[in-house]
Amino acid sequence: MEVEYNTLLEKNTFEQIRQTDSMHPIPLKWVYTYKIEKSGYLIKFKARICVHGDLQPKTDGETYASTLALQVFRLLMALVALFDLETIQADAVKAFCNSPLDEDVYLNNPPGFNKNEFILCLLRGLYGLRKSPKLWFKLFSGTLSDIGLYSIPGQPCIFTEYQGIVIFFFVDDLVVAFPADKRSKALNYLKKLTQKYELRILGKLEWFVGVKITRYQSNKKFFLSQEANIEKICCEYSCDQSGRQVSTPLVSDNLQKYDGNATDKETKLYQQKIGSLINASSDTRPDISSRAISKPFSRVYD
Repeated sequence: MEVEYNTLLEKNTFEQIRQTDSMHPIPLKWVYTYKIEKSGYLIKFKARICVHGDLQPKTDGETYASTLALQVFRLLMALVALFDLETIQADAVKAFCNSPLDEDVYLNNPPGFNKNEFILCLLRGLYGLRKSPKLWFKLFSGTLSDIGLYSIPGQPCIFTEYQGIVIFFFVDDLVVAFPADKRSKALNYLKKLTQKYELRILGKLEWFVGVKITRYQSNKKFFLSQEANIEKICCEYSCDQSGRQVSTPLVSDNLQKYDGNATDKETKLYQQKIGSLINASSDTRPDISSRAISKPFSRVYD
């Protein structure tokens, strides 16, 4: 916790000031998260200071920030395979803290770091603040333009140039894809980015936004998997993982309408289970999609 607090101070994310009657600080909170390695397994725990964005005063300011759609990511992976492109992945360390704020925001000190009459004046974006994603997107996309790249129309998170190099990003995760003979130029783009931001270079693309990527370069194929997420869901709901295999996850014949009455508890549990699968069904497993979310019965559970 001290490391997190001191790191934010070193990055000039906020400064301590004396509170006046006109200042209405927003509470901060600690969010305890964990870091997952490229194979999807836990490697460490960490603490993060976040703004109680739900307690921010309502304003008319724009907060929307574009993100890369997973459907577009799948298309990019198909192009990488088709043209046999190389990839380098990186992430921006404390990305939001790079973006200067364009308004006055005051914060209480995080729990455990109270400073009597002092509060914090926020100078840069911080996790939980409503405008942080927008400010970071504007800053980072502007930097990509400044180093000689341009965004693809309709896809503001994909940048390219005239020699086949593509950079795409999802918030603070970015990937550079390039032909093998353009490696030096691709590395030069990365060097320019590291001069402005603290980037952690992760090597070849193997894990992106919760999706594990396995590449078979010899036959130009990618396999996308969310195995770690699915195993987590199975563990949460105590699913049988004995290795039963079926050709399709759902029965092949039509489900008959259920005329019985499921209890509210049964319906809620069933909808929770279906909800936990939405991410997987939209990203890598469209074959598990289903229309049934009400009146659950045993055959649907199976």
